[in-house]
Amino acid sequence: ERTFSWRGSLFIIIYTLAATISVYNFLTTLAYMHGNDLIQADIYVLSSAFESLLPCIVSHALLALNSAVVKTPNRKPFRQLCIGGRVVALLMLVSGVVKLLETLAGAWPAACRPMLSLQHKRRLG
Repeated sequence: ERTFSWRGSLFIIIYTLAATISVYNFLTTLAYMHGNDLIQADIYVLSSAFESLLPCIVSHALLALNSAVVKTPNRKPFRQLCIGGRVVALLMLVSGVVKLLETLAGAWPAACRPMLSLQHKRRLG
């Protein structure tokens, strides 16, 4: 019977955590859209919100791969791909947590900062 090792189980938790934080970042970025008209800043926020959602998509792909490959392969290119996926997942998790903590601390999400400067220019001009 093939079962996950403790590291495999830990990375399943990391994948789901990275996906969850990615969705939180996506929704907090979308929360800063204003009005019904799509101005250039809102399009920028939409593209940044989609970029915040990409780790969720990658995490689900890594979960699908992890369900097919229970143990890390021993052959050369496949072993590096599995380990590289784990490194990417850790980086996505760290990056997502930093973005979320920045937003929860009261700072505007990084995607919305150019929008603030555009709104400030409109008020002055």
